[in-house]
Amino acid sequence: MAEKYSKVGNVNMRNKSNPTFVLELLGNKLDMKRDMQLDAIKVAAHSDDQANSACNIVKKLYYYFGWLVQIEVNAYDSKHDTSIEDIDFSDKKERDHMSDVIFSIVFHISDSSIDNNEHDFLEPLSKYFYLDRWVHSIMARVGAYSYPTLDGLDVQESVEAIENMNQEINRLISGYNPYN
Repeated sequence: MAEKYSKVGNVNMRNKSNPTFVLELLGNKLDMKRDMQLDAIKVAAHSDDQANSACNIVKKLYYYFGWLVQIEVNAYDSKHDTSIEDIDFSDKKERDHMSDVIFSIVFHISDSSIDNNEHDFLEPLSKYFYLDRWVHSIMARVGAYSYPTLDGLDVQESVEAIENMNQEINRLISGYNPYN
């Protein structure tokens, strides 16, 4: 039976010497946020084709962001230089804390204060923390988002974000580790 890695919500302990840790709480929060936004798009869109296209882009943004975070967690956990103060992703409380931190940063929920180790972990991901902006640009084009902060939002920026996240995921899968 093949192991399933596309779900961001499980901890895979396939190998005790090299476990794969998943930010389950982040996956659940992202899924709930995405589902609400997809429903808003479906309600506001002018046609089924427009709704389907917008929903497909939003789904891809969330999918690639979730995968990218997961792969970064694994890269961080397998880095060469480790210290006792590193984030311990084998601890569920640490995983949940980092899930809350990432979600708060991406969706501008609160100003989370982070320590140096959290900053070091988040740094390679920081250019992808515009997920909320990219999704809002798609939602705005179908009429599901109309706040005045939309100046400069561009659908092409969202599409390029998908491509960039995909390229970064491929780099990480091929062995690149930004923490080494």
